[in-house]
Amino acid sequence: MSRNSECRKKALQILERADRTETELRDRLLKKEFSPEEADDAIAYVKSYGYLDDARYALHYVSYQKQFKSMRRIQFELRNKGIREDLVEAALEDAASSGEKELILKIIRKRIPDPEKAGRKDVEKCKAYLYRQGFRMTDIIDGIEKCGLTGF
Repeated sequence: MSRNSECRKKALQILERADRTETELRDRLLKKEFSPEEADDAIAYVKSYGYLDDARYALHYVSYQKQFKSMRRIQFELRNKGIREDLVEAALEDAASSGEKELILKIIRKRIPDPEKAGRKDVEKCKAYLYRQGFRMTDIIDGIEKCGLTGF
């Protein structure tokens, strides 16, 4: 079996376990001591069958992660996975920004289940947590107000 065939087989095995970006697949193949040319050949091979598609990966990633993370955080993670900026932007445009505000409310209600017993420190800690997660402060303050946690 030639090295190109081995590399193609390894690429298929990697993608069989989990969807990957082109950059992630290339890095894994290079770690398995395949040459850059062999890795490029394997990537072209799996792409030709539609097994590797960064645009699809980005769309799926955004649609799943938007339930838990801010769009800014998702954007950062996709960039770190080696996805081109235009594909990241296209995937984020498809996601509704209103979902982010609902996620903020969900997180606030989880972190402060009883607004009547919450103190200023609880609210500030929640705001800081949300901000660190990449949410915009204006959206956080709106969420705090909607949950009745103002007056501190």
